[in-house]
Amino acid sequence: MQENTDAGTGANGDRHVVRIVAAVLCVLALAACGGSAQRARPDLQRTLDALVTGPHRVAPGATAFVQARHGSWSGSAGWADVTKQVKMRPDARLRLESVSKLWTATVLAKLAVEHRLSLDDTVARWLPGLFPYGNRITIRELLDHTSGMIDNNDISHDPESWLGRIHDAKLRMQLVRLVATLNAHPSHRFATMLEIRAAAALPLFFEPGTSYHYSNIGYQTAGLIAERASGVPLAELYRRIIIEPLRLASAAYAPHGPIAGEHPVGYVVVPGKKAFAATNAAAGGLGAEGGIVTNAQDEARFLVALVQGRIVPRAMVVQMLRGSSANPSYGLGTGVETTCAGKTLTHNGGGPAWSSSVAVSSDGSRAAVLLLNGRTSDSSGDGRYTAALLKLFCAA
Repeated sequence: MQENTDAGTGANGDRHVVRIVAAVLCVLALAACGGSAQRARPDLQRTLDALVTGPHRVAPGATAFVQARHGSWSGSAGWADVTKQVKMRPDARLRLESVSKLWTATVLAKLAVEHRLSLDDTVARWLPGLFPYGNRITIRELLDHTSGMIDNNDISHDPESWLGRIHDAKLRMQLVRLVATLNAHPSHRFATMLEIRAAAALPLFFEPGTSYHYSNIGYQTAGLIAERASGVPLAELYRRIIIEPLRLASAAYAPHGPIAGEHPVGYVVVPGKKAFAATNAAAGGLGAEGGIVTNAQDEARFLVALVQGRIVPRAMVVQMLRGSSANPSYGLGTGVETTCAGKTLTHNGGGPAWSSSVAVSSDGSRAAVLLLNGRTSDSSGDGRYTAALLKLFCAA
């Protein structure tokens, strides 16, 4: 009897070892070929491929990460560097551009949870004397774009008109020189405070809280408030509140010019023609509105952690998901819409040489991140990459 028992145990143990060996060999095989995810989800790979090929391509390269209850998938397509023929990798680090706004809103929300500030504090409470209307705008209104403040895109689209309305001759001359310098050297680095001062010298579009107007300068202001309330630089707040707790190894705050570490080349894509390298174009003045660099998987990890209440309590997440009366589709740093997964956080980002789009269901069960190292010069590709993101998200 004893021998039979030992034999049985040994046989069961052998089968267990065989299963372990088989599993290890499977993992090694997946790591070796690197394209197993593509074979498993060719539909997702085709969505990426379509963005980087043909006369209507959006960018030279793309990377994506999607996850749902049944598992996750990451993939890439096209080129990280066209000249050197370096292929895009799934773990490539790219600029999030305006998708960074949810990072900044999360930092402010965390500071509110820590009682460092209140989202209903006025701008004047933290930046006294900077804005003539600072006592009429709250932090919440900065974050949901109902402050009425001008956007830097408003100024860049019609600089003569807007700069002509600034009565401070010294400030106006500084801004005129900046516009001329940026036209000649798009990667020129400058302090975001100059744009904040420009906004302070111009009137509001409307009474705060009564309407919606997207404002990057509003987010630059919010970032400045975060620093004043906490007493530490914004980069440290991103690290303490988001990057280190979630172990986001690829993530960094890179608000000015060159990106430290390995990253793809960014491109301006002229439809029907060629792509031009412009990695640092218009990156010299990025701040709290668009300065985060990360890869697709780490961005997805952040999104899921946020909605699941692992960065700020769920009660605060509910606040962040609540749109304003002026625009129910935009909460604090995030779009809010109904998709295949129900209530969903969404956001897009676009600079001259980078595009990004993200979505996460309100319960964190489904997420998708799409990052591209280019953008069409006439913005004609924006609709294509946002549609592709929702396709990836719903197919996950």
